[in-house]
Amino acid sequence: MSTSDKPSLYIKNSHLGASQAYSIGDTVSYVLTVSNLAGAASESQPITLFDLVPVGLTNVTASGANWNVNLVNTTSPAAILATYTGTYPVAAGSVLPSLTISGALTSAAVPSFTNTAVVNSSDVPNQPNNSSYDTVSVAATAGAPGGSPTPVEGQSGSPVPVGLSNPGGPSSPEGLNNPGGPSSPEGLNNPGGPSSPEDLNNPGGPSSPEGLNNPEGPSFSGGTGEPVDQSGQGSKDDSSDKGPDLQIIKSSLDGNHFRVGDDVTFVIAVSNVSKSESVNDSSTISVEDVIPIGLENIHADGQHWHFKVSDHTSPSVIDASFTGSDQLKPGETLPVITITGRLTSDAVPSLTDTATVDVEGDSNTNNNTVMYTIFVKKHHHQQHQEEQQQEQEHHQHHENQQNNHFNVHGAVGAVGAVGAVGAGAGGFPGLPPTGSDPDPRLRR
Repeated sequence: MSTSDKPSLYIKNSHLGASQAYSIGDTVSYVLTVSNLAGAASESQPITLFDLVPVGLTNVTASGANWNVNLVNTTSPAAILATYTGTYPVAAGSVLPSLTISGALTSAAVPSFTNTAVVNSSDVPNQPNNSSYDTVSVAATAGAPGGSPTPVEGQSGSPVPVGLSNPGGPSSPEGLNNPGGPSSPEGLNNPGGPSSPEDLNNPGGPSSPEGLNNPEGPSFSGGTGEPVDQSGQGSKDDSSDKGPDLQIIKSSLDGNHFRVGDDVTFVIAVSNVSKSESVNDSSTISVEDVIPIGLENIHADGQHWHFKVSDHTSPSVIDASFTGSDQLKPGETLPVITITGRLTSDAVPSLTDTATVDVEGDSNTNNNTVMYTIFVKKHHHQQHQEEQQQEQEHHQHHENQQNNHFNVHGAVGAVGAVGAVGAGAGGFPGLPPTGSDPDPRLRR
């Protein structure tokens, strides 16, 4: 392989065990392994991993050495955002510690369950090897899968470096089984990026503990702190004969706590639920994203998506239309959409973004909309200035109260002194004789 002037990140997505057959209640574990391919340049920018867990998995966990993991929802649909915190730069040919995602399969996973993962950095926004998916079959009857506890690369058994497990045929660099063509999704390309790698590596960093090291992760639906299960799968056992069932998941890189002036990247993923029918023409799929006031320098990106941005300073509406034309089969995921911008003071104390996916004939619209809230504080310098100003105003108020106190007491003393000096003959006060004088002898 010829030497490149850029890194070449590659991800391998495989499940533990030799068997492809699982049943409801079984635990499935996916092992994600990221490497920088031989012959590429060293990677110095933070490496970020995004994994979409579709409906069909509960008790979801994710962990890995030298990974800061942010899990959005423990019952799928779920999203996992992880940033590598090990040694940089990552040399060509290096393999990072693996990240393992596990969960128990539910009835929604029947007849098959597909896990999708994307790896990215700011200088490797989109390459054929930076996405991968793995599919297992799921039966309704009980019974644990057999086999040895060794990773199996999907159903195709395709070799490295393609790194794709395509249950429909031979391996190809089509990333997330991209209906639009050979290119992989844009993934987690964050042109704004964090201000420094330390922000990503520090679980107690400027985004607060709720950031990338928060097992509860950012929240859906109005920032309540509790992600909302928007699967709508409670009464969907017969959905397979009704049409497709698109679901949408949204999150942000670097947690959900920011400050004014920070760059924020929202990630949107659209998939077709396993127990549904295919979208025969994926070009009929569209996404609308509504951004309230509080964001500037807005940009949208995504492989095989066409975007119309109403305004690059919010309030803004982003309309995205998928340009592929192939089928979107059950369990498959479209290339992810990234929306970036810089937070303004209008975003304080929070900003809630709303995304909706639409396709003709969708059998379940309960999982077509997601609301995602981030919490925004004022800039450090601005907050410090305001705190100083408040302290000065408090001090001035205290001084004014003291001065008023002294003035009142001084005035009372002065009145008493004047009364004593101005007393007339007979001991009467030295006041001008008026009709209001209390002494009748002074009245006229």
